[in-house]
Amino acid sequence: MQYKSEIFREFTNEIAIYMTPRPAIDIFETESFINESIIGLAEGSNLQLVIIKKDTQEFLGCTGIHNLNAKAREKQIKGWLREKKIALIESINPTWKDLSDGWYDS
Repeated sequence: MQYKSEIFREFTNEIAIYMTPRPAIDIFETESFINESIIGLAEGSNLQLVIIKKDTQEFLGCTGIHNLNAKAREKQIKGWLREKKIALIESINPTWKDLSDGWYDS
C-alpha cells in the first residue's frame, strides 16, 4: 500500500475520462482497488504495475493489463527446458541488456 495516497490523488476524473474503473471516491476505495489488483496478480488474470522514478522513488503513475490467461502460458513455459527459455530471451534480447537502462538519465 506504499503508493495508495498517490494513486488516490492522481487518478482523477480528467485522467480517467476514457477508462474504467472510475476514480475512487475515498482512500478506502483505492485500498480496495489495490487489494483486488493483488488478487488478480496472484490468480494470473491481471497485471497492475506502479511506475516509479528509479533514482528518487517518485510515483509517476500506474498501468495494468487485464483479463489475462497467464496461468496457461506460465505452465507452458515452466515445462520448457532451461535452454529453450534462454533461447526465447535471447531471441528478443541477445545481449541480455537491461532494457530499463537509461530511462531516467537526464
